[in-house]
Amino acid sequence: MRRINHCMNKQLQSICQKAAEIDKLNLLVKQYLPSHLSAHCRVSSFNKGTLTVQINDPAWATELRYSLPDLRDALRKEGLYQLISVKLALANENYTQPSPNRKKRHYLSATTCSSLHALSDVCSFEPLRNALRDLANNNKNPE
Repeated sequence: MRRINHCMNKQLQSICQKAAEIDKLNLLVKQYLPSHLSAHCRVSSFNKGTLTVQINDPAWATELRYSLPDLRDALRKEGLYQLISVKLALANENYTQPSPNRKKRHYLSATTCSSLHALSDVCSFEPLRNALRDLANNNKNPE
């Protein structure tokens, strides 16, 4: 009985072999990463001495970036001598950019505005007087 990989054409066999190599690298990389980081990343490719690690969140990517030199050295000691560099790529599939929270603008009360106007009338320092007037005039509640 022939094994399945002998029945495949050369291109498909090459793809399967590459996938098996990446899977092996993935297990090796996860072995040398802290467990809280290894859950969020995977090896996506290894081409021309560059190992590309895909990570699903920018926050984890920042932490992983600090671990890259140690990871590279550990992989070289493990026998991956052709490794030149480790590159990070952000996986877009699970990550959505959080929408910025729009802060509600706070306005000064009418009493506060009138107090600022009264204070600006008695202020002798010209720049402060102008700043108090601007503050009182620009922060009135439109309602």
